[in-house]
Amino acid sequence: ANDAAQALRVAFAGVEVGDWIDPNGEARDVAVRLHPQDRVVAENIERMPIAVSGSNMMVPLDQIASISMGKGPSQIQHLDGKRMITVSANADGRSSGEVTADALKIAKAIDFPTGYGVELGGAARNQQELKIELNRGLANSLGISANDAAQALRVAFAGVEVGDWIDPNGEARDVAVRLHPSDRVVAENIERMPIAVSGSDMMVPLDQIASISMGKGPSQIQHLDGKRMITVSANVDGRSSGEVTADALKIAKAIDFPTGYGVELGGAARNQQELFTEMLIALLMGIGMMYLILVMQFGSFTAPLAVMLSLPLSLIGVVVALLLTGGTLNLMSFIGVIMLMGLVAKNAILLLDCARKQQDEGMGREDALMQAGRMRLRPILMTTFALIAGMLPVAIGLGEGGEFYRPLAIAIIGGTITSTILTLLVVPTFYDSIEIARDGMLAKFKARSARGNALVAFVLTFVEAVLALTMLRAVYRLGKRGLQRVTRRGAGGAARVGS
Repeated sequence: ANDAAQALRVAFAGVEVGDWIDPNGEARDVAVRLHPQDRVVAENIERMPIAVSGSNMMVPLDQIASISMGKGPSQIQHLDGKRMITVSANADGRSSGEVTADALKIAKAIDFPTGYGVELGGAARNQQELKIELNRGLANSLGISANDAAQALRVAFAGVEVGDWIDPNGEARDVAVRLHPSDRVVAENIERMPIAVSGSDMMVPLDQIASISMGKGPSQIQHLDGKRMITVSANVDGRSSGEVTADALKIAKAIDFPTGYGVELGGAARNQQELFTEMLIALLMGIGMMYLILVMQFGSFTAPLAVMLSLPLSLIGVVVALLLTGGTLNLMSFIGVIMLMGLVAKNAILLLDCARKQQDEGMGREDALMQAGRMRLRPILMTTFALIAGMLPVAIGLGEGGEFYRPLAIAIIGGTITSTILTLLVVPTFYDSIEIARDGMLAKFKARSARGNALVAFVLTFVEAVLALTMLRAVYRLGKRGLQRVTRRGAGGAARVGS
């Protein structure tokens, strides 16, 4: 077994075989191991020769071992020579001993399979400690503060530098003073430790102002945002970390925690949540900047709205593509969505820019949109096919590290396909509807300003436009029509009863 392990170690980890002098005259180590592409192909590993001890014979690895591809944990932990996973939880306001006791009760109530068990580890493994509880009232009456006692204990246990000395070699060495190791573990010696009274030459034994006892305490104390905590962590295999985090939070929120307990995200899940929030802010800022630039280019506040309304159309393709390929919305796919916003807007800009030029030449709006669709169809399809072709190798995941960038390419390809089709159909409709609504609002503003104050007319028209964009106006009209129908039916019924 050791011969086979040594051969595999050479193949995967490598072994140093010598050194060489680089052009700069520096010595460099030379290591030999398999090429990265050969290390991930099972057939290459099967043909690896294993030396037979005491002879010159070589035996292929597949003759003495079975080799297969599978899945395993990203990290293997051991405790006292046994495989383990770590389970911990955040706690706020209670001692770690109480938290550990409650956690053990829950763990012992679980029906584990054969070979599984629960053991304390890490900070939950209590160690012997010396407990010193200061009687603050008595200490203050004697003129001793908690800081005076803490300083004396610091000198006794951690030590304090009192000077330096020159060793026989002529080098300066620091001199520190503290209690002897054997004196630091005996409670009787600590009890007799003198504590100086501030502003006088008096010394008071520690046991007169504090109670000293031996006990057990955590080997490690963790804090998060100034609160005592313990951590719950686990390896993720076969599922995305976002799904596992969501399920873990559901379980945690369903637990009836005692007073003083709370649950917060930490580690990679917390970093991912913060990263997604920042990327969402970046996405919204990018869309806002895009709108302002288009306002300056088109010379209109309403024309760019059709481009903005076409952006969500790409998300349809992103969701469908990720579902079909079994992908998730992770960091790379989110970056793909951000890139996609610019690509989708490009197609809509090509279409609307051509339509507005046709309008400036005197063509009607609907005719200009149809003519722009015929003129810009080929350039839009050419750029779309070129983009998809360029992203296909990344989407397939070829090469080393290809799986990491694969969601980005899948998101871009899926969003580009649907947005191209829907842009040619929906953007002209959006643009025509928005321009019709704008013309109607301008006509209302002119009519209202002619009847009264122009400022009042502007405010009323602006509020009406905002209500229309937020769909509140449509909801109000539907409710009003429904109420009128109910009223008419009630009036008709009353008329029939009267007759």
